[in-house]
Formats: sequence, C-alpha cells, structure tokens
Amino acid sequence: MGGGVVEIRTFLNSDVPQLVELWNRQQPLSGRLPAVSAAMLETHVFSKAYFDPTGLIFATASGLVVGAVLCGFAPRPTLSQLDFRIGIVSHAIVDQAAPVPTWPQLWAATLDYYRAHQSETLFWGSRFPESPFLSGFCGGTFVPGAAASDANQTSRLLQYGFGDCGEIGVLKLEVESFKPPIDRRVVMAKRSYDVRLTLDPLPESWWQHNVFAFRHQLDFRMVERKSNRICGLVSFCNSRPQDAGWDSRFLGIAQIVVNNELQRSGLGQAMLFDAIKDLGQRGVVEIEAQVPRPNAACHSMLTKIGFRPWYAARQLSCPIAK
Repeated sequence: MGGGVVEIRTFLNSDVPQLVELWNRQQPLSGRLPAVSAAMLETHVFSKAYFDPTGLIFATASGLVVGAVLCGFAPRPTLSQLDFRIGIVSHAIVDQAAPVPTWPQLWAATLDYYRAHQSETLFWGSRFPESPFLSGFCGGTFVPGAAASDANQTSRLLQYGFGDCGEIGVLKLEVESFKPPIDRRVVMAKRSYDVRLTLDPLPESWWQHNVFAFRHQLDFRMVERKSNRICGLVSFCNSRPQDAGWDSRFLGIAQIVVNNELQRSGLGQAMLFDAIKDLGQRGVVEIEAQVPRPNAACHSMLTKIGFRPWYAARQLSCPIAK
C-alpha cells in the first residue's frame, strides 16, 4: 500500500468490497466474526430502516479504505423511533498496516456526526442490550461492548474520554452435555405450569422489528394451567448472522423474564430446562447468554444450569462536548 494523506468521507455503494476486505484482515478477537461477506452486511446492516449512509464513515489513503466507523443510535423508550440524544458506535476498524495514522481523523469525524445530530452521550458497541447494528458480528447474540481482552482498544477509548459503565459476561452452554440439576422447586413448578412454544412471534415494536429482522426467534412461555396466565418467558434467536434458517444449531438467549412475585421460585429454571430440552431435539448444539455483572441472580442460575464463561466485555460511554 502506497503512502498518502488520510481523507475522510462517507459511505458509497462501491465501498462494500473494500469494507469486507478490511474486516477480514483484522486480527482475531473474542466474539468477533473472523470473516464477513457483502451479502451478510447487506442483510444485517444496510437493509435496516435506520441505516444512515452518512453514519458509515471511511478513512481512505491513496484511494484505498484504511478505516471505518459505523454510527447508530439507541431507541426512544417507546421503541418507535431513534433517540438521537444517545449515540452508539457499533464498530470501528482500522488497517494496522496503513502508512499513516487514521484513528484521530476518524474519531474527529465521528464526533462531528453526533454533534450534528445534537447527541449528548456516546456508547461504544451498544447500550446493552441495545445494539442497532452488527448483533452476531461483534460479541455474539448482541453487541455487549468492547471486548475486555482488547486492551489496546480499551486503553485508547479511555484516553478519548470514555468511562467504564460495567462488565457484561458472555456465557455458553453445550447442549449435548446439559444435565438439569435436581431441584425440588423445579419439580413443584412443573406441577402447575406448562411451557408453550411460539415460533417467530410478531415483533412488538418498530425497534424489535429492525433488530430481529432476518433472525428466527423461538419464544418459550411459562403458562399457569388454572388461569392460563403467562408467568414467564425465555426467548431465543440465531446468534450468528450466517445462520438464517430454522436449521441453525447456534442460538442465543434474547431475554429471560419471570413475573416479580414468582422470582426465586424455580420457575425460571423449569422454563429453561424445558426450552433447552426442546432445542436439543431440534439439533441445537450451543446456546449463548449475555448477563450484566450486577445481575447476580441470573448469572448464578445460568452457571448452575451449566453455562460456562466464554469472554467478558466492558460497557463504555462518554459525554459529547458541544
């Protein structure tokens, strides 16, 4: 690659092959796909209703793409539109072999983009679990933040004013080795509740429709037999963007919900036991879960079931100076 001055510009359709090549040249990193394709980016990035071409910022040198930043935003509480006050940098990649520094110019252009939208706060990777882009590409089912193992990136972000908001633990379960522990509470729960499966439920919001587009979803609901009341839900979806069909063998937990008055009653475990058994019969071999460290109860339940640590990510955010 020849030398040259770094130029900053926004996305052009003709950039896709170079973007794919730049991604595929990156050093291996926990949770990040080692290789992507143009079709995968089209499906999971460019086709989303809120994709903004001016928010995909490129650094070029001698006409070649040497860096890229993908900008997005969190949703409003209604999940019906974007909240431009809260920016989310979905990912940034830089060619380490580039003959000139690229990150300072890319970062300056990124801040200019968010200032133009009057953003107030910026998150790196996601405001967990809200990841507008690249779920499955960077970190598994959702984008949990900056990989804790990437010390260079974390150090650089701290220098640019980001602060640590906490850790997200990413865990995995090998379904074949799953053996539900004996728990009296689980036995009692199964006497009064049924677990019912819904395949690809209708999205409940505009945001959910975008985030889960092209990702199959399986919802297991815990239903009280007497009242037919829904008391809990565990939802799964494809954890890898290259797996778009029902035959996917790799799933992630999208959410676990148990009614407040029924928590710590064994209901969550009973629901998970039945769901994992069903998924195993469907050929699923691996299930992933992402849990914020403060949620000790959920982390304890999953590890008791057999989930094991895969890696950790840091939640990072910073204010945007006007």
